[in-house]
Amino acid sequence: MARKKGKASVSGTLAFAREIEETYAAFKGPRYHVLGNHDNDCVNNDEILPLYPNTGIDAGKSYYSFVAKGVRCLVLDGNYNKQMQHYQGHPCNWNWIDSNLPPEEVAWLQKELAASKEPVLVAAYGGRARGLELARPLLAERHPVMIAD
Repeated sequence: MARKKGKASVSGTLAFAREIEETYAAFKGPRYHVLGNHDNDCVNNDEILPLYPNTGIDAGKSYYSFVAKGVRCLVLDGNYNKQMQHYQGHPCNWNWIDSNLPPEEVAWLQKELAASKEPVLVAAYGGRARGLELARPLLAERHPVMIAD
């Protein structure tokens, strides 16, 4: 599964997503997805999210939570620029080192952390783990935090 180098296209991004999901679907356990810059390199969430079903999660959610084996997993969508515009669409407006969480996602994260009785695992993809960096102060209130870059 090698993605062709060059300018991203809607058809190419969607074809690559379908190819990856076809391989991932062979795994028979619960499956979850974290959106990254190549998922939104030139397509909207309403185009890409239906290709990525998450076990037990309503379709169309780009950030969500679930509990697995006693751990609360929080999946973030850091595909926002500093103006809080989502990186998506035609043409692409992605800048991989400018990854942010919008206020409504931060509020959701705060509620999830406050309500969680379980240990917490946070997954996000963004330029230099910026989405996780933004979550660090919220997480540190309850849990030791390590961020891998």
